[in-house]
Amino acid sequence: MTITAPATVKRNVEAAVFVKVDGVEPWPNSELSAASAWLVGFLRQGGAGTGEVKIDSLKNPATIPNGGHFSVEGTQQVTFSTPGTGTLGLHRFGRPLTYW
Repeated sequence: MTITAPATVKRNVEAAVFVKVDGVEPWPNSELSAASAWLVGFLRQGGAGTGEVKIDSLKNPATIPNGGHFSVEGTQQVTFSTPGTGTLGLHRFGRPLTYW
């Protein structure tokens, strides 16, 4: 998992956060074309901030063959409301209603 956020952000202003998750589980069906996986999840804020941010959609950047592992990524807007050093971690992730 990779989460990339700006080094500094303004309080109460949305910032683009890049999320990438690799090798979650094998794809059990026929080949999945690029940008067709629609997975969601939550980022958990820590440090100076608390709470969760819903990830609306992560997509696979390349084709996933039968038996290949998921690799999905996307950018999510996150608002940081508390001054100080914060952290972000992946809290739940998966297909809608089925989280890992």
